[in-house]
Order: sequence, then C-alpha cells, then structure tokens
Amino acid sequence: MMEKTWRWFGKKDKITLPMLRQIGVEGIVTALHDIPNGEIWTIEAINALKSYIESYGLRWSVVESLPVCEAIKYGGTEREQLIENYKVSLTNLGKCGIKTVCYNFMPVIDWIRTDLQYLCPDGTSSLYYDRIRFAYFDMKILEREGAEKDYTEEELHKVSELDQVITEKEKDDLIDTIIVKTQGFVNGNIKEGDKEPVVLFKRLLTLYKDINRDILRENMCHFLSAIMPVCEEYGVNMCVHPDDPPFQVLGLPRIVTNEEDIAWFLNAVDNPHNGLTFCAGSLSAGEHNDTRELAKKFAKRTHFIHLRSTAAMPGGNFIESSHLSGRGHLIDLIRIFEKENPGLPMRVDHGRMMLGDEDKGYNRVILYIDYEKMCDFDKKYPGLNLVNYFHNNYGIYHLNEDQRIAFLNLYRDLRHELTKKNSGYQSRVEIATIYWLYKLLSLKHDSTQIHAVINSPKELSASNISAYLEANYTKELALDTISDELFMSKYYMCRIFKEYTGFTITEYVNTLRIKKATQILESSNLSISDVAAELGFESASYFERIFKKIMNVTPLKYRKTQQSVTIEHEELNTLDDSDYID
Repeated sequence: MMEKTWRWFGKKDKITLPMLRQIGVEGIVTALHDIPNGEIWTIEAINALKSYIESYGLRWSVVESLPVCEAIKYGGTEREQLIENYKVSLTNLGKCGIKTVCYNFMPVIDWIRTDLQYLCPDGTSSLYYDRIRFAYFDMKILEREGAEKDYTEEELHKVSELDQVITEKEKDDLIDTIIVKTQGFVNGNIKEGDKEPVVLFKRLLTLYKDINRDILRENMCHFLSAIMPVCEEYGVNMCVHPDDPPFQVLGLPRIVTNEEDIAWFLNAVDNPHNGLTFCAGSLSAGEHNDTRELAKKFAKRTHFIHLRSTAAMPGGNFIESSHLSGRGHLIDLIRIFEKENPGLPMRVDHGRMMLGDEDKGYNRVILYIDYEKMCDFDKKYPGLNLVNYFHNNYGIYHLNEDQRIAFLNLYRDLRHELTKKNSGYQSRVEIATIYWLYKLLSLKHDSTQIHAVINSPKELSASNISAYLEANYTKELALDTISDELFMSKYYMCRIFKEYTGFTITEYVNTLRIKKATQILESSNLSISDVAAELGFESASYFERIFKKIMNVTPLKYRKTQQSVTIEHEELNTLDDSDYID
C-alpha cells in the first residue's frame, strides 16, 4: 500500500502537522527551506526538523527538494565544490535515516503557469498555462533574442493581436506569475520583493546561452555519477522530477520530458538509486505522453509519486484538472504502482480551488455514503433512519473547531483500524462508523445550504444525551444523575436514546470508555487497574469483561499485540528503501 504523504512547508505553513495527522497523513515531504541553495545541510539541522515532525506522530519520508544549483546544471566554475556540498548533505540525510530525495534538473525555471487562478465554468479555479500569453511574455516582455523562431506563424499572429489589447496590469500579472510567484515561493532564483525581476531573470537565461540539450544531459550524467557512491553507501534514492511543462521553453533545453528522456538518464547512470519522481501532472501536460504506459515501463525505477492530473488542450494549452479527470488517469496509476512497486510514498498535488479555500487555508472533506450500506445500517439501527435523512438533507456542513477535530480524529481512527486489521477490528470499525454517522445527524448547520438536522424535540433530546455522555463518560455515571442533569425522566431518556442511536446508555458509555482505553493501552504503561479507574469502571474485572466483549481480546493481550506491531514497525524503518516491502 502506498505511503500517504503531504508536502509541508515548515512551521509557518497554514496547514499544520496536527491537521495532517488527523486527515490520515503518514509521511511528510519537506526540506530545510531556510538553508540557502548550495550550502550544506548539517546533521543537527536535519535532526532538529526530523524530531519536530516525529513529535506529532509523523515521519519525514521525502526531501522535496535538495536543490541542484544552476552552476551544476550549466557546468560553472564552482560546480565541483557545489557537488561536494551536495554529497555531504546527502550523507547527512542518509545518516539521519531520510532515504528519498526529490530534485529537478530544469534550467532557470522549474514550473510554468500563466494564471494561478484561472476561472473554470463551474466557478472553481485552477492553475493554467496559456501558450499565447507565454509567447507574449517571451517575445514582448523578456524580448528574448530569436524567440520568434520557437513559434508558428499562427502563434505569432495571435501574439500581435494580444499586444493590441493587453493592459499594463495584465503584463505585470504575467511577470508576477511566471517568474516571481511560481519560482519564489520556496528556494527559488527570484523571490518576492526582488527589484527588477525581469532583469534578474534575463541574466539567469544568459548563463545557458551556449548550453544545448546534449550538454545539459552530460552535466546531469556528471552530477549523478558523482553522487551515486554516496547514495549506495547510505541507501539514499534520488528521484528526478519531470520537466514542467514537458517541452522546450525560452530557448532552454528540457531533458526529462518523455519516455526517451527518462530511459536515457536511467540508463546513462544505471544504478537503482538513480530513479524517477513520477509526476502524473507534469507528464500528462504533454499530449505525447501516456501516463499509464510510462508507469508500466518505469514503475521499478520510480521512488516517489505525485498524483495530480492535467487536461491538455489544442494549441499547447493545459489546465490542472480535478484528480479523477484529465490525462493523468490517477486510478489506473495507483493500480499499476500498487502491483509493480508497492509501498512507494505518494502525495496528492494541486487540484481545484473552491468555496474560498485560497483565503481560508483549510481542506474540505467530501463524505460519500453508499446507499446499500445505509439500508444495512437502518435495518440494524432503525433509529438512525439514514436513507430518509440523506435523501432529504445534503449540502455543506460548517464545523466549529471542536467538531472539526472530533470528525478528523474519527476519520484517523477508522483508517488506522482498516489498515492494521488487528484482532476485533471489524467491531471497532462498525462502532466508530455508527458513532460518526450519529454525530453527523446531530450537527446544526447552515440553513441556507441544508435543511435543519434536528427536526423534533425527541431528536434534540437524544443529541443532548449523547453530548452529556461524551463529556462525562470517565466519571461514575448513574441513570438518576444523568436524568437530573438533563431534566428528563429516566425512563423517557433511556427510551429516546435507544430509539435514535440503537444503543442503551450503558452500551454507549462503555463503547466510549473502551475506545479511550485502547488509546491509553497503546500509548502508556498504566496498569490495567489504573486504566479501569481512570475511565470510571467500578472494578478492573468489570473493565476486563467489557473490554473483551467489545474488542474480542483482553486488555493485556491487546496491549501486547499493539506493542508487537510497534516493534515490527520500528524494525521496518531501519531497512533501506530498496528492502522495504509494505
């Protein structure tokens, strides 16, 4: 099974590590962004970031990226010293147990778009590449010598037409998008706030004046040959990112664009540590590439996967598509890699912006509930009435912070159970699912988006009971106490709760307690008696009986099983990537 990773840009990232853990992320893709390109990554700096990531229960799985300086690419006088620095950084990463390094060998500009918020017909926005606008930038703004030779007569005519109507703001936006925002957000050659970015960019282009495709290939081969001994010694896998877009731009050679290019660099330095970052988005942006065929051919030499997709359009334009559409064929790719090279780290990338995501810094969860499953649950727990509810109620749920955390924790727990499949997991999954659905039904949400959830006093009563139980389940709870606190008749309270949840109050409280008990048993060395006392059980023997009834295993055996799983996992982490099998 693929390792689920996420690119994280450090402690200032709006998406925090606790958020990522809650949505099921296992590994972090990041880099030492504060170290200037070409300088050595020290063991101290690597371990500091690694420890910070691990403190949140995650692991640093992939470096993206350890930048390859321009002088290495064009073969400048300082090339050899920069390669030596790179080798030291790789050595230190390997010593710290970080075994996968994504990099690119694109001259000057590593990814290109002409619009970062292109408006789609459905109201979402996406990254977009417009060939005519890029040609305008190339010829009219950069004024690159000989640029017109790279475009057809029809394209030149369209550029002339655009020149008649384009505004100064649109010109500034092109500059900002192409050579500032896309390049400067992390370790780029040009940064936000740089004066005269066009002048700086043109200066960079001159470095490659005499560098053609063959020379750039030779320089890449020289670089890879130099670092492979280090990679072999420390088990570090290098994986080059395809050129984005996968065709020639600005008179610069691009050498990782298609099947022939990939085969060349893999064969030129034929070492298992020399591999590919399979970016489905970059590759699918070229109509000449079939991502499925490329995956089949190069799966064994792939060390990292970017799951995103693009839709290529006539005239050389392309747009980032939704993940299940476009030319990326992501579902097919997942099947191919799971078969041919399972266990690879993958991260979902790009996609569509919607509903104000760009301003709010949050991710959306789309919940799909299968009709047949809803029918099954309704038969078993008639109080839920899922089929009727979701037929009449659908839309956007606006969660407060506590609700968000609660739902993401439930999601994480479900994924954990379904992945590990430890003894009794089916029962735990069913209980957690029922609990999740019941909480969903009890949410109050935006009446402009969805009908009111709580439709009757009985439903409100059931919701209030569950809220009280969830807040107090570790205490000694008596039915008389609960009914007094909620101002309900004891008999009415029990009947309503059973009707709407399928649980008795005692069953529900015990379920909450046992769910918490599993977490304590996994994360602490408390005695069974202390765990029982902490969770409000009247005795250790009663706790053990209830635990075994729900989990089909004793608390002690459960703890031993979890410790065994943890030890095995730690042992696996000591293996080189080439030896790791999921």
